[in-house]
Amino acid sequence: MYVIRRAPHNPLIAPIADKHWEARGTFNPSPVKKGNITHLLYRALGRPDALMTPAGVSTIGKALSLDGEHFQNRRQFIIPEEEWE
Repeated sequence: MYVIRRAPHNPLIAPIADKHWEARGTFNPSPVKKGNITHLLYRALGRPDALMTPAGVSTIGKALSLDGEHFQNRRQFIIPEEEWE
């Protein structure tokens, strides 16, 4: 029989309500390790804005980690520039 336990650092990255661009969700992380630094790209779902879209804007975020478990320096990496994006 399998026993599956959630890792203490899972999810690796969770939404931060204070960051409007990722307040609703963080999904699909993709890590890349270069030297001692792990770069994590992820889909971020922002807070809904009635003037833009009621569902919230989806962008790509980036975070960095020195140990592969604790991610910091979160910022938007790919930002929509056109109203149709």
